[in-house]
Amino acid sequence: MVGLLTGILGGPAEATPPWRLGRRLRRLLRLVRPYTLSDRLRLATLYGLACEVEVDGVPGDVVECGVYRGGSAAILGAALGQVTERRLWLFDTFEGLPAPSEQDGKLAQSYEGRLAASVEFLREVMGKVGFPWKQLELRKGLFQDTLRQGLPERIALLHIDADWYESTLLALRVLYPRVSFGGVVVIDDFGYWEGARKAFFTFCREEGAEPLLERVGDTQSFWRKGAEHNRGLYQQFRVGVYRPRWQ
Repeated sequence: MVGLLTGILGGPAEATPPWRLGRRLRRLLRLVRPYTLSDRLRLATLYGLACEVEVDGVPGDVVECGVYRGGSAAILGAALGQVTERRLWLFDTFEGLPAPSEQDGKLAQSYEGRLAASVEFLREVMGKVGFPWKQLELRKGLFQDTLRQGLPERIALLHIDADWYESTLLALRVLYPRVSFGGVVVIDDFGYWEGARKAFFTFCREEGAEPLLERVGDTQSFWRKGAEHNRGLYQQFRVGVYRPRWQ
């Protein structure tokens, strides 16, 4: 809350995680900062959720749709560790954002082709966190092409940072059926880009799904597949990375 108020009152706009971050995670967040547009709040949440699926033994690989320079992918890789049987699947054009649709709003129209990043940025940051490149499945190109190729049989965590309506909806349609029971789905742009939010609701209508959506900061959202309530969330968020500062 302090971090959010600071941004509103004219200080740094970056939201501050409401947790006591360990030394390792603080170092990791500093390391990936040049490789991502996400703030520490979203990155710390992503790290914590990836750690949870590891601890809970949720079967499947980890998938990210929308990679940019690889900062959030490195966060996921660091959570998996250097010795893991899980594979990290990364999907991106690496040539900038594709053309948006009318569903994405007026602002989106000026973003076509922006945020291009070389795969070399990804190689660099994955090397810095020590994630083995042999455990990484890189799919370069538009989702309508790359999501037709070989895919993971099961997914423990799906991170969608695809910005646009069509991209987000396609990722949900193709990959959500592969998410294991208890697996986590994260939509990074739920609050920032209207297309990503509309895609979520379109998908829910199509599937008759009623996911228990949790919000983090002003834009990130996530849910666990199959979760019926969050009555245990307070206890869950008291451990590990989620331990409140006042404890």
